Amino acid sequence: MAVEEFQVITQRCQALQEDAFTGEDFDLFQSAGQRCLEEGHIAKVLEVVQDEKNKAIIKCMGWNLVGPLVRSIQCYQQKTEEGEGCLRILDRLVQLCNPKELLLGLLEQVEDACGEDISPIISLLLQPLQTVLMKLGDKKAYSVGLALSTLVNRISTLPIPYTIDQIQEDQHGLCH
Repeated sequence: MAVEEFQVITQRCQALQEDAFTGEDFDLFQSAGQRCLEEGHIAKVLEVVQDEKNKAIIKCMGWNLVGPLVRSIQCYQQKTEEGEGCLRILDRLVQLCNPKELLLGLLEQVEDACGEDISPIISLLLQPLQTVLMKLGDKKAYSVGLALSTLVNRISTLPIPYTIDQIQEDQHGLCH
């Protein structure tokens, strides 16, 4: 059902101009894409994201998939076929999406991370964050500051391992 919904909203949006997308289109795209990811239809989402006919859709709405995509990457091991597919989707979003919107979406995921998820999410999103910041060109000073502030706020909540036992246990993945 989710795959069909995702195809329907994608086909409907293909017929529209970028500036004609409505709030409803954004909501439907996000909810259908999220359900596809949650139900394991990674290959279908990847197919839609890679299709050149959907470039304008992904540019405008793709950043809405960042949250569900990060959750899917956490769910699947990155070395599995599904995990690799999720990483390819993330790479494509970084290539196509509006950098300002994508930056906010990525930082929201960093900000929402808690507990044992902080370190893996930051490690996952550092490279995409760097790429997005570089795409901002001359207007990136504020965005770099915002990114650094967000990262420092999350990293500062992690405990610093002091003893050999804590370093060997490496509960938050800080020592590898």
